[in-house]
Amino acid sequence: MNNKKNDIMALSNNGVGVIKAAAPLSGILGTLSDIFSPIAPFAPILFFISIISFIYFYFLKVRPRIKDEKSINSEVYLEKSAKIAGFSLITAVIMAVFWGISSQYPNEGFMAGNFESVKNFQEQMLD
Repeated sequence: MNNKKNDIMALSNNGVGVIKAAAPLSGILGTLSDIFSPIAPFAPILFFISIISFIYFYFLKVRPRIKDEKSINSEVYLEKSAKIAGFSLITAVIMAVFWGISSQYPNEGFMAGNFESVKNFQEQMLD
């Protein structure tokens, strides 16, 4: 019985930690999306360019070298095409997150959409 109680306590503590981490993280991401909102229309374009370049470099350049039995994987990952594939994948993930956040509040931004005082200040400044 005591073991079951410890499992419940561990689960509840992990849940609280996740909630405590989610609020600042979403606030930081929202603020960054407000700052970079002028480039929001380019996020889908950059996302698709990044996906296409990842597919090209990874599946046509890196993966055949990995499957080749003569090459060493650690050397393949140090090549330029592998670095471009990794950079493209990371850029695609960032652009997808940025595209999602900026599309939630297209007219007012994340901060004004969630905080009434920021929205009022923004309206006063724009009038």
